[in-house]
Amino acid sequence: MERATGLIWPFLSGSFERDGVPANEVRSVLLVQRRTIAFSICFCCVNSLLNQGPITVMGVQLVWFKRDLRVHDHKPLHRAAKQGPCICLYVYEPELYQADDFDAAHLEFINDALRDLRRNLRQLGGDLIIREGRLPEILDELASEHPFQAIWSHEETHNWISYQRDRRVRAWS
Repeated sequence: MERATGLIWPFLSGSFERDGVPANEVRSVLLVQRRTIAFSICFCCVNSLLNQGPITVMGVQLVWFKRDLRVHDHKPLHRAAKQGPCICLYVYEPELYQADDFDAAHLEFINDALRDLRRNLRQLGGDLIIREGRLPEILDELASEHPFQAIWSHEETHNWISYQRDRRVRAWS
């Protein structure tokens, strides 16, 4: 699988191509949190994200938002949407928020950015799943609720805690 600017951790196989369908006619499914009206499924026009050719549908893709809480230039989101239906996730991680280098102003900024991100995803027909806990345990829970094929995310170089977390997630996948 392509690595480019986003990390991809596939753990299921199988794919098929949808050839000959113009991008403005192809739609990607963004799954919202299961507890929100049991498996609500919204549609998002991939063309509004990509403006590019045909899409390879490979199963549900997980887009894991970390510190990159935006839609407009989020390459992992755009690339995941080209592969198939997307689940968008943000995880409040206590180990990061309890770190010495974290300040309450950071949390306020994150909460504001998450509100904007959720609003932007909803404008595209999707939503954002927000969880609290430790990774990869959150991924175990999510995978049992909404099986997904790959995780897409920016590679992060924030601090030792986030580096160790990314290593745990890579080992999990």
